[in-house]
Amino acid sequence: MKKIRLILAITCLATVARSQDQGPYLQDAQVRTYLNLEKNIGKRFTVFLDQQYRFTNNVSAYTRGSGELGFTYKISKNFRLFASYKYLQKKSDKMYWNQRNWYTAGLTFRKSFGYWKVLVRGMIQARNGNTNSPKEYLTKLYNRDKVTLRYEITKRISGYVAGEIYIPLNNPQHTGFDRFRSSIGVGIKTFKNQQLDIHFMYQQWVQRGGWWDANDGARDRMLKKTYILGIGYDIEF
Repeated sequence: MKKIRLILAITCLATVARSQDQGPYLQDAQVRTYLNLEKNIGKRFTVFLDQQYRFTNNVSAYTRGSGELGFTYKISKNFRLFASYKYLQKKSDKMYWNQRNWYTAGLTFRKSFGYWKVLVRGMIQARNGNTNSPKEYLTKLYNRDKVTLRYEITKRISGYVAGEIYIPLNNPQHTGFDRFRSSIGVGIKTFKNQQLDIHFMYQQWVQRGGWWDANDGARDRMLKKTYILGIGYDIEF
């Protein structure tokens, strides 16, 4: 555990230092945390509640929090449907909080090969604009596809890598994907049906983001690179 803590400290310091070199991108180091609770209902249904918190601006400020409620339905051994609603609060560059509503639906495929497990997710996400504003009923539609490859190192520890792309479906300015994420992490089983997740994520925008929420200022119209340390905890009841 001492080695893990040392690696995490070095990683966080390195990303903060690197984010000072702006170049053509707005760069930022972040810490993201989450708590995920799951409850099985019968053999096919699972309900979940996920809470997330983000500390941005080189980990200097709490700028976003969200709560997500959803369910999954097991179609077969390898396929699952899911849907969810997320309420989100995000601090703008003008220092006030925006409230937004997101709706998600998708399909996952998971398959194990010995010590390996692959997870493929296809997802459609609808993001509504700021609550109580003229943009409340304007909607961003995204197709978000993700692939995760996990390896069981021991009975308690697993490592994984993941990649995700964002494809806007109704952006009047751009077509094709507008950002991608890559992650590497470790899962540590702490107690029965509980797991600690620690990962590092790199995120990059490949198209400028002057969509309907460009009122947040020039920051949202720039290309961006983000270096993220993520810490989460999963509990299954």
